Amino acid sequence: MAGRFPAVVNASLGSQALHMRPFVPPQTHQRAPRGMGSWTPVGYARRFERTPCRLCKTAALESVYHCAIECQHPRMVAWREGYAASLPAEVSTLWTQGLLLLLDARGRTLPRPLLPQVGAAALAHLLAQSPLSPPAVNTVDMAPVAYKLLIATPWPVPNSHAAAAAMPIYSVLGALFDSLNVPPQRLRGWVQQWLQWSEQHLHALGDEWRNAVASAG
Repeated sequence: MAGRFPAVVNASLGSQALHMRPFVPPQTHQRAPRGMGSWTPVGYARRFERTPCRLCKTAALESVYHCAIECQHPRMVAWREGYAASLPAEVSTLWTQGLLLLLDARGRTLPRPLLPQVGAAALAHLLAQSPLSPPAVNTVDMAPVAYKLLIATPWPVPNSHAAAAAMPIYSVLGALFDSLNVPPQRLRGWVQQWLQWSEQHLHALGDEWRNAVASAG
């Protein structure tokens, strides 16, 4: 809202995002009226067009999600490998700092049971990953985690037991987000760290995507 993380704001706009920074060159970027964000000089309707991916030449529609999670163009794969290697450290930071936020001033223990055992085990496995063996971000469990962490969007625990069982890491982090019923000022540092990390990786993704589109003609 303060304009400090424009890539995160734009990435949350869905199909419009690929017509905005950091997915377009800065020189084509026009200043928008106050309070209206930013846009590129294309027609309004064009900003909502969904077209097949120009990079991997499949029927998959271009989107921030497709670029980050699915696209098999070599530049997107290379970006994804670097991003995947950064996930365990970022999840560890969000997790440990989030748990600390749940402790009140008197140091009482966390409410139990906070997390399903299978989710805790899956999360522990993710946090044990090293940069030499980054997690696969296109699995049923990790794809939504990787994408929502990228666009800095918390999520709730899935409604159904089947979905929660299929997505243990997603569910265990959702339980943490659901539990963070603390004064907003206590969340500020935690959120700022997440937003800075997301902004950095979105800019790297935008740079790689622009270069890939340019080379593809």
